[in-house]
Amino acid sequence: MRFPKWHLEMFGGSKKLTEGEEHLRKAQKYLKTNPLVLKFTPDYLAAGMELSQAATCFEAGGSFLSAIDAWLQAADTREKHRDIFAAARAYEAAATLVHREQKDSRRALELMSKAVDRFKLSGKMDVACRLLQKMAGLYESDLHDANAVERAYDECLELYDDQDKPYMATDVFKLYINFLAKQRRYDKLVAAIEQHKACLVKLQQTSLLAKEVLGQVVVYLQQDDPVRADRAVSAAVDQGEGNFLATKEYELATQAIDAYQQGDADAFKAVMSKQTWTFLPIELARMAVELRSQAVGGAMAPPAAAAPGAAGGAARPGEPGLTEEQEGLPDLT
Repeated sequence: MRFPKWHLEMFGGSKKLTEGEEHLRKAQKYLKTNPLVLKFTPDYLAAGMELSQAATCFEAGGSFLSAIDAWLQAADTREKHRDIFAAARAYEAAATLVHREQKDSRRALELMSKAVDRFKLSGKMDVACRLLQKMAGLYESDLHDANAVERAYDECLELYDDQDKPYMATDVFKLYINFLAKQRRYDKLVAAIEQHKACLVKLQQTSLLAKEVLGQVVVYLQQDDPVRADRAVSAAVDQGEGNFLATKEYELATQAIDAYQQGDADAFKAVMSKQTWTFLPIELARMAVELRSQAVGGAMAPPAAAAPGAAGGAARPGEPGLTEEQEGLPDLT
């Protein structure tokens, strides 16, 4: 593929574009066969290297469309050479340009998905998980596809579980739990917290379990289910992990459940105003704020309606429907 004179002039006669064109010519030469010189198969290795260099030159020269095309050709050529890892890197590079320069999130995610599949085939699970987390972020921020976000996080956690790498999974759980709490996907949220607890036990970080139990209490009370909240606390006490009975979280959880069941709005508001609730993941802390706001005029108001598994849920801070008290985190008392 040769660039016409007007193309080079458009980009200021960039030396990088000229270099990229030269790499393309070399790649095409390597892909050709010539029985006269006993070359019966294309040299995919050399062609793939030239195409990658061409893509790098085009990107440096500002010709992003040509760079994307070169990266995709490089990916195809690398696969024919059975260099799956290099093909994955080429797809990832193309996806980055598509998202950054063309603002086409949907196509970028399609290319990232191809890259993830090939990273997995080449045994680079950690790289695949890193890219899956990036995909989850794009699905949430650009496409607003909550189901796709779930699938990305689930696949990432499954890969870490298969590799027995709980120390890598714990950071993903934090992101996933925040996302599920924001979306008010209660059933999935409770399951994710349980999985995170099992992960912490594997890591022997049992001192962190108390915060997870407190998070479960917030979720159950938000669903107007103090019975399940009490069961979660009792289960944690029975298991004895992390000496939960002696923690501040146990004290707050039992006080909150008792006040909620008795309809004692003043006591409930006082408990939910403690600083410990702010140490929960941010979205769970916001749930705690919403619970505290239910204590109005000495009576308990019913929780805001939100169907389990719904993609939307309650209004977010700053949106209509939230009181002034809900705009901030609990008081540090």
